[in-house]
Amino acid sequence: MIGVRRIGLLRWLRGLLPLLCAPMALAQALWGPLQSGMTEDELQAALPQAVKLKRALNLPGGVRGLWHLPDTPWAGGKFDSVFYFRSGRLWEVAQALSDDQANCDLAPTFGSVLSSLQASYGPPRTAQDADTPGSATETDYWSHDGIDIAVLHSRAPNRCLIRVSYKPQVLLDASEL
Repeated sequence: MIGVRRIGLLRWLRGLLPLLCAPMALAQALWGPLQSGMTEDELQAALPQAVKLKRALNLPGGVRGLWHLPDTPWAGGKFDSVFYFRSGRLWEVAQALSDDQANCDLAPTFGSVLSSLQASYGPPRTAQDADTPGSATETDYWSHDGIDIAVLHSRAPNRCLIRVSYKPQVLLDASEL
């Protein structure tokens, strides 16, 4: 009888182990002092100057932008950084710099962003350009230590935008495709 209880206990512990280790598996360096999988309280402790958004920014898949850090200096610009959570855990950091002036030009800042990321992560794994009449978009992608980094530079006559996104890689099993 004791052997049956011991086996039951071992099975129960074996089933519990992945749940106990899940927070550790989520803890990947995401951006600056932040780790993916942090709670809102942990984000506040790491970035006390972050401000809770009055209204959440909703993305597909239950991802919600809940905190932001305005005027984050980087590469010669002041970016608005938004911190997105999924199931109560930090999922994505997105930084945006925009200019709505006529004939705007963020190309020098975009070049500095690319240089900074290349110095940290090497050349981008892929890059795409798309030009349409009156506008142009360039997107560069990096993958580093389980984090995907995407940089978008969009140019139009009255709006320029640089958006940088950091989020954990999502790998799918080929059977799920």
